Parts: sequence; structure tokens; C-alpha cells
Amino acid sequence: VLGDLVSTYLAFLYGLDPTPVEAIGRIKGRLSAAEEDADD
Repeated sequence: VLGDLVSTYLAFLYGLDPTPVEAIGRIKGRLSAAEEDADD
């Protein structure tokens, strides 16, 4: 969570758009699914 806040803050400082990146969302989804499979 802290990393997300730091990334957003730095993006604003540098005048960048801090909106989520689609590729990262897909990776997070796959990691979450893999974690659920490992728990079974």
C-alpha cells in the first residue's frame, strides 16, 4: 500500500498520469488466482 501511495505521489510530482496500467492489472489477477489455487 505504501508503494502505491509513493508511486502516485511521484507521478503527480513529475506531471505523469498515475492511472492503473492494464498489464499490471492482468498480472495481479493471475497472481491472485494462483494464490487461490495454492490454498486448495
